[in-house]
Amino acid sequence: MKSAFSFLPRGFGSLLDYISPSAFDVIDWTSALKKSGVVSRELIFETSVNRIKDQMEPFLPAGVTFAGSKPIQSSDNKDQRENHAHHMGQKLLEIYFLQIYTGQEVFLDLRRERFSATGPFSIKWNPNGLWYRFSDHFIFGIRELYNGFYTDSDNSLQAGLQQLGLCSDSMSSEAKIELRKLLEGHFGQGRTAPMHFRVSHFMNSFDSLFLFLKKHKLKLSEDFLFLGIYILTLYLHLESLGQAYDASSAYRSGAEKGASL
Repeated sequence: MKSAFSFLPRGFGSLLDYISPSAFDVIDWTSALKKSGVVSRELIFETSVNRIKDQMEPFLPAGVTFAGSKPIQSSDNKDQRENHAHHMGQKLLEIYFLQIYTGQEVFLDLRRERFSATGPFSIKWNPNGLWYRFSDHFIFGIRELYNGFYTDSDNSLQAGLQQLGLCSDSMSSEAKIELRKLLEGHFGQGRTAPMHFRVSHFMNSFDSLFLFLKKHKLKLSEDFLFLGIYILTLYLHLESLGQAYDASSAYRSGAEKGASL
C-alpha cells in the first residue's frame, strides 16, 4: 500500500518510516488511494491555496502571517530559531487546532521549512499545496474527541469515539476502558501541563491504537490517513524545537475561534 503515498512531495518519502504496519489493516485504503489523486493534483498545481489562505487569515494567531509565494529557505539563522523556539512551537500548536476547528480544508504540511521567525513575536507561514478536505462526519468526530479530552467531558469523548468509528455499541466495557487508556496515553499530560512532543511517542501510541482496532475488527475512514500526516508533521516540527508546549491553551484558542463562526 505504499503507493498510497505516491502523491507526497520530494522529502516526504521518510514518512513511510513512521507508518505502523497495522494501519494497513484498519484504514480504508481503496478510498484513500482515490483521495490521494485529488491531493496530488492540488499539490502540483496549487489551485486552491490562495482561496484557503483567504478563508483562514482572519483566524491566524497573533503574530502569525502568511508569507509570499516564494518558498521559505531552510538556511535560516540557527540562533534566531533557538531564541524563538518556544514562541514558534506554541503558535504551531495553535495553528494545528484552529485548522481543526475553523474549517474542513486543512494545510497538512506543518514541517519546519514552512515557517520562519522574522522577529521576537513574528512568524511567517508559507503553506504549500498539500491540503485535504475532511468530511463533515470526520471533522465533527475529531472536534468532539478533543473537546472530550481537554474539557474532561465523558459525553463529548464518547460522541467523538462513536462518530469516528473507534468504538462500537457491541464493544465490551473492558474493551472501552482499554481504548480510553490508549487515548489517554496518546494525549499524554497535555490537559494539565506543558508537554514535549516526541515522534517515537506518536508512533508507539498510534501503533497500539491500530492493533486494538485490528483486534476488534474495526475499520477507519480514509480521513485518518491524512490526519496522520497532519499530526506527524506537527510532531516532527515540535520535536525539532525541543521544548515543552501548552497543548491545552492551544486547544482552547482553536475551539474558541471555531465557536465564533
